[in-house]
Amino acid sequence: MPIPLSKRQRDVLAYIETFIAERGYAPTLHEIGAGCGMRAVSTVHKHLTALTVKGYVRRQWNGHRSTEIVPPPECCPTCGRAMVA
Repeated sequence: MPIPLSKRQRDVLAYIETFIAERGYAPTLHEIGAGCGMRAVSTVHKHLTALTVKGYVRRQWNGHRSTEIVPPPECCPTCGRAMVA
């Protein structure tokens, strides 16, 4: 079962998904902040860290435009648990 997100985390995740779909590469922290109405890069970083801990995104340490969306795990229809590959 996925870990629930706050409204701001959902907004950040949706912005990242849309940005990648439109441009083919990940947004920077400044672009995420501008797109989601956040002025402080530290706030963007806090939300990205939460999304990483919750398993929604993956980031390389100190990587430029390194944010990638983690696909949700496939679930077993009979028991509802995530299937491990």
